[in-house]
Amino acid sequence: MRGTDESGAHDGYKERLVAATATATVRTSFVRSRNAGLQPYASVAQPRGRGAGAGAERPVIGRTELGGQKVEIPRFSNFVPMRATTGDPDEMPLLAGQGIGLVDRVTSAASVIDAITAQAVAMLGRYRP
Repeated sequence: MRGTDESGAHDGYKERLVAATATATVRTSFVRSRNAGLQPYASVAQPRGRGAGAGAERPVIGRTELGGQKVEIPRFSNFVPMRATTGDPDEMPLLAGQGIGLVDRVTSAASVIDAITAQAVAMLGRYRP
């Protein structure tokens, strides 16, 4: 639940998720996992920065903190921008699937769960005798 108040996601990431539509997601292989090489991911399409030849002169696109340690974020890494991340979120993977079109605001996790529960109760209520 990256689009919640409690999420550790970077505010810029959350803003881009809220602004995205279901058709704004793309399947990309421009993300590299340290252990698995290039992997396909669904991501919010970004206006610049993630292309094959983009920014080759800048191998480090940001910095973040993991487990209390400062870590550099290399270009094409699979590190999503978190609160402690510095750098331009448009240079980082903004992982999201087509369901992102249902996110219209950043809200509390409790309100998301309440909405899901209410929808489930309504759906299940249709099948009660």
